[in-house]
Amino acid sequence: MIAGEFLFRMLFILSFCLVLLIRLYFGFRLKKERWSSWQVDEQAVAREGTAIIALRLAGFLLLLGAFVLYIDDPAWQQILKIPFPAWVRTAGALLALVSILLLAWTHAALGRHWSTNLTIQEKHTLVTNGPYRFVRHPMYTALIGYFIGAGLLSAHLLLLLIFAAATVFLLTRTGREEAMMIESFGEAYLVYREHTGLLLPWLKR
Repeated sequence: MIAGEFLFRMLFILSFCLVLLIRLYFGFRLKKERWSSWQVDEQAVAREGTAIIALRLAGFLLLLGAFVLYIDDPAWQQILKIPFPAWVRTAGALLALVSILLLAWTHAALGRHWSTNLTIQEKHTLVTNGPYRFVRHPMYTALIGYFIGAGLLSAHLLLLLIFAAATVFLLTRTGREEAMMIESFGEAYLVYREHTGLLLPWLKR
């Protein structure tokens, strides 16, 4: 069991670091084009509000803190560990891996149009290639899949709660992003929406 726990811990740490590396890699690529994916402009503030943007930042910092706690693994942290069976954690690891691959594919397809905020860039075009051929928000699909998979893999109550909150946030955010895309691309997006799923190919709305 000790050997199994060590393996699950290493897989979680590796998966978390991979997600951060993917985000940083594509973020620095955008920096070379003089655009920051983390830039907060008037559009983002108008669509989400300063409170939500600040809450997102606080949530990210909380997640990093929980990750450090998970690595440090103090003795008192035993109360936060959930006794998931090995098959549940293995399934979580597989879901996390598939989600990471989808995240990288989505970033590659999205290119310079990626932003962590709800904003439309100058010369922004409607992306319909890669995973966007099948779903309209594959970035959310990848992140939600990772949150679920990594939460099960970690078997850590605090991480599970943070991942659950992040999942709810992304699910509620899709409506605002859909409205932004319709406002920006009009009929072209409405036509595109008829042939794609929201988060999964068969989930239209």
